[in-house]
Amino acid sequence: MKSVLYRPRHVVIRSRRLGSRQLAVGVALLFALLVSVVALGSQSRSNSAVAAPVSRDGVSRTIPAREPPPRVAAPPSAPEPSAQAAPPAAVAPPAAPPAAPLVEPGAELTIGDFFVHIPPAFSERMRVIVALHGMGGRGSDFCQMLLARADREGWVVVAPTFAYGDWRDPNQVTTEESSRFIPRLHEFLQQLPEQTGLPLEPRAALFGFSRGAQLAQRFAMIYPEQTLGVAALSAGTYTLPASATQVNGQRVTLRYPFGVADLKERFGREFNLDALRGIPFWIAVGGDDRNPTDLPRQWDPYLGNTRVSRAEAFAQWLRDTGVQVQLVVLPGVDHAIADEERARALDFFATLDPAR
Repeated sequence: MKSVLYRPRHVVIRSRRLGSRQLAVGVALLFALLVSVVALGSQSRSNSAVAAPVSRDGVSRTIPAREPPPRVAAPPSAPEPSAQAAPPAAVAPPAAPPAAPLVEPGAELTIGDFFVHIPPAFSERMRVIVALHGMGGRGSDFCQMLLARADREGWVVVAPTFAYGDWRDPNQVTTEESSRFIPRLHEFLQQLPEQTGLPLEPRAALFGFSRGAQLAQRFAMIYPEQTLGVAALSAGTYTLPASATQVNGQRVTLRYPFGVADLKERFGREFNLDALRGIPFWIAVGGDDRNPTDLPRQWDPYLGNTRVSRAEAFAQWLRDTGVQVQLVVLPGVDHAIADEERARALDFFATLDPAR
């Protein structure tokens, strides 16, 4: 019995009946088809777009090929600092606004032993006038003669009340002035701008009468950097701007209050003649103030025996050491302050140059 292969009736296999020619043609067609497929795939990979699968709505989409992310240039690196390059200039902070004044225009203050009169109007740079009374006086009373002019000029008036001791005793004068009066005035003037909030000139003009004139002149010698000028009226004694002098052919050391030989010991400061040369002096005395019994005798060898002779001798000492000085002797005036004398002293203050 022969074996029969099962074939579906609608399938007809004719391969066995093909001739060699037809087989060759078929192989050639198949090879050509393969080549075309390979070429098509290669072309599709080289295109900038790729075919996406068919979307759900049946429309084929074309999606641009994903490009690599753009390269971001790195920020330029800071150049290495050069050894010759200057550092950037520091920017100064903005200036602080000026502080508001702590006192009212026209105010009158009592601060310890000091009476202070404020002018009725403020200015950018205000001058201080120190009024130093004589024996037995009070600062608040003594300075009244100065206030009208001070208000017109815009000056601040400072008038201490000092309990002077025996001004005829050099030891008493030295003790009082080195331990109390002069250091206290120095400290008060330093603190006054902060206490008032006012733009005060750093150097004050000193107006003194009799014992106060002696104190004014000595303060200028000890604190010249704090003194703008001195008006000394009718002083009974003076301190000479020297450490020694000749008396009857003998060299005499001038210790305080006669001279400045021991200024460092008394006040902790050396005498500064160059600084003193920058302070103008206005020396005044009444022409009739010539009674020798009014004065202590210890100063006679250096200055003479009356207030007139002593004012003249002191003015000459200042000239000889290069200090600018004006000497005024008012005829007919005894030991007092004449109206003309006061007015001329204040005129002198008005001419003082704070930039000097």
